[in-house]
Amino acid sequence: MILQRYISLYFDLLFSSQSALLVGLMVLLFLGEQKSWLEKIRSCWPVWLMGLAGLGMYALVLVEPRYIAAFFTLFWVGLFSGIVIPKGREAVRTAPLITIIVVFVIAAPVGLFGESLAENPSRRTEYRLAGSPEPGTLWCQTRRIT
Repeated sequence: MILQRYISLYFDLLFSSQSALLVGLMVLLFLGEQKSWLEKIRSCWPVWLMGLAGLGMYALVLVEPRYIAAFFTLFWVGLFSGIVIPKGREAVRTAPLITIIVVFVIAAPVGLFGESLAENPSRRTEYRLAGSPEPGTLWCQTRRIT
């Protein structure tokens, strides 16, 4: 039950806050070599598989964005490293533009709303699930040694 909640949280993160990366990946795959993109991504399996393994391990325990960010990064780096853009095509000129757009779409909310979030923390989006511990508390209760 809890695993299903955390996996749905992963999909929520993937399709909401990381949707620009997903769209950028799809566009770059379309512009690149269609014949070998799957083979290239498969060849980078140690990177993206480590990211998926880390996400899977945290899905069994506790999912919070600060814990899983590095694993999402490994996952995306592994996928993007499998893209090959052939030289001499329009894609060579378009790929940097797509990269700039993806970076802007991801960074713009931080730049535009970062100051207001620092002033008003209640506007932050919380991804904690019902039943997960409150921030600042211990997950396991330990006995106090006196």
